[in-house]
Amino acid sequence: MVKGRILIIEDEAIVADDILFCLREAGHEVPLVCSSGEEALKALEKQLVDLVLVDILLAGEMDGIETALQLRKRFQLPVVYLTSFTNESIIERAKETTPSGYIVKPFKRRELLATVEMALYSGQIPPDSQYTAATLSGVNWMLNTLSKWLKDTLDLTENVEEALSGEIQKEFRKWRQQSRVLSDDLQYFTGLSQTDECSLDRICSLLDKMFNLQHSGRKLEFIRDPEIDSIRSAPLYLLEILMSALDLLALTAPENDLQLKEGAVPANKSNVVLPEINAEKKYSFQISIKDVRNSAKNTTLTMLESAPALSRIRDSMEKMGGMIILFSEESEGVIGFELYLP
Repeated sequence: MVKGRILIIEDEAIVADDILFCLREAGHEVPLVCSSGEEALKALEKQLVDLVLVDILLAGEMDGIETALQLRKRFQLPVVYLTSFTNESIIERAKETTPSGYIVKPFKRRELLATVEMALYSGQIPPDSQYTAATLSGVNWMLNTLSKWLKDTLDLTENVEEALSGEIQKEFRKWRQQSRVLSDDLQYFTGLSQTDECSLDRICSLLDKMFNLQHSGRKLEFIRDPEIDSIRSAPLYLLEILMSALDLLALTAPENDLQLKEGAVPANKSNVVLPEINAEKKYSFQISIKDVRNSAKNTTLTMLESAPALSRIRDSMEKMGGMIILFSEESEGVIGFELYLP
């Protein structure tokens, strides 16, 4: 794991304290926490850092985007934006600063640390390496971290079961068994490279376990194409993209179950032009919300289109030579994502 010196620029003290705690607990140095862009630029004249986390809607004369521009221009520093739900024009402005990532508030610890890790790797690798080394290392680290976290949790709760009884004990035992299997699956994926062929059954199994761990009680249905049983398309990176898309859809419409279809690109999608058209197989994934109420459908679609996380997922797909399309089927009341990979 890469350790870095990280500057936090955040005008909400509680958010800044949460980030500071997570970063230091993970072993990173945080020499500076600033509440304005002006303060940060002045402090950087005497301090050296490897990465800057900056609130995109920073208060003061300089907002986060202007601050990021100055950080790039004066100090050539990689920037990760801290952002909550915001409008498309702000995101378009932010893209012009070529950020190394986005962290959506309220953030999850694993997402914060994985984004920081990937940004630190990106700062060490030449731009022409594209996503491969940086992102795969980041995802590999994320999976390792999840596995270690699960193992540590299992160790800490080893003796808890004895103090429980009845249905509570039964549920607790079930959770421990599922967590143990998930930890083993995570280790399997950390051993894969970007060119390894990976079983789609293993991908679905791990996605199902990770999804249920984060969205307890939610149903995720899988529909498989029997002719496609494996995939060779950066499985580690693909796993993170699919999980991010599932997270986004689950959080946007928390009352609905989700469905994931996978297989070859359908014949009726022959108009989908992928950057690498010479690939022998083209894979498709469809993640959707089932039975969305008509009254809430337009609102849900608007929220998805405006979500900062969608920009991250779309950029990741493009780096893999694929694309993501937001779709809505009026007749069936279904909303979701279609993902295409060469």
